[in-house]
This record gives sequence, structure tokens and C-alpha cells, in this order.
Amino acid sequence: TPSQAEAIIERMESNKETALRPDVVTYTSLIKCWMESGALRAASRAEEIIEKLHKRHENGYFECKPDTMAYNVALNAIAKCKGDDSAQRAEALLERMQDRFIAGDLDVAPTAPSFVTVMSAWARSNHPKGGTRAEALLHKMHELHKSDVENVAPNTFAYSTCILAWSKSGQRKAGKRAQNLLKEMERCRDEGLNDVKPNAITYTNAM
Repeated sequence: TPSQAEAIIERMESNKETALRPDVVTYTSLIKCWMESGALRAASRAEEIIEKLHKRHENGYFECKPDTMAYNVALNAIAKCKGDDSAQRAEALLERMQDRFIAGDLDVAPTAPSFVTVMSAWARSNHPKGGTRAEALLHKMHELHKSDVENVAPNTFAYSTCILAWSKSGQRKAGKRAQNLLKEMERCRDEGLNDVKPNAITYTNAM
């Protein structure tokens, strides 16, 4: 259970031997444990553990430097929680990730899954602004990709998720936005983004 894992890691933290102290992989596993537990506290613990990693690293425990994997697992934990503000919280963490990356921390470079996870949270939220927020994230992926950031190029899954967020938003313009995104996918392929190709899920989400 997450509580048992927390207790074990707490004992490890007091160890003077570097090899026996918890590192970023250990804490990432703890976040995953919380995520898989389905506990209501999972999102809060994910946020707190990311914060703890940053503080330990700042205090000289260099093995605790947060990385993309830690952030992506935390994003998943937050996005999968059933709280009304899960999408907002996930996007806030993604923004923190991007800010650190832009400031020069290459270890926390956002990837396509980082963005798609948050877009999925907006789709699940059924929020009226879900489509708008998901599309803004999709455009950010394009922006980073054009700036030569690796592993962040939009793909079919990103577009399908964005279209789903629009369809669940309840907005009257949702259908039109979905059609525009399908056309945009065709343009992306023409521009060389070979991972952007409508599939059955894309078309179903657009209906």
C-alpha cells in the first residue's frame, strides 16, 4: 500500500549511505503506487512528492533531482483523480514543468505524453472550457516542436484527445472545431508530421 511504501522510504531517508537513500526513481515509484491505489489523496501526494524531490535536491541530495518521468507519472496521478479541479491541477504542474525547462533544466523536458495526459484530464472533466484548454496545449506542442524540442511533436493521440475534449465540452462550436482539427491533421501530414493520421478513434470522437 502507499502508506507502507511511505514508511519504508521514510526509513531510507535517514540512511547516511548514499546507495541506500531514496532517489528520484524511488519517489517516482511511490507516486505510481499512490496513482494505482485510487486513493482520494493520490493527486495531493503526487504534488507533494514532486515538491519534496525539488527540496531534497536543493538540500544537496543530488540523486533526488526531478526528471521528466517523475513529472509524467505525477501528471497521470493527478489527471486520473476524480476531483473537480483535476484538469486545472494537472495543467498547473505541466506549466511548472515547462517553466523549469525553459529556465534551462533539460532533465524535465516535457514530452508528448505530458501534454496528452493533461488534455485527457480536460476531456474527462466535461468542462465548458475543456476544448479550448486542450487545443491551447496542442498548439503549445506545435510551438515546442518547431523550436526543435525533442519528443513533443503532436501525434494522432494528441489530436484525438483534443477533439474528444471539444466533444465533451458541450459548446455549440464543438462540431466545427472538431472538423477544423481534422483538416489541420491533413495539413500536418503534408508538412511531414507522419505521426498525425486520423484513425477510427479520431473520427468517432469528432462525431
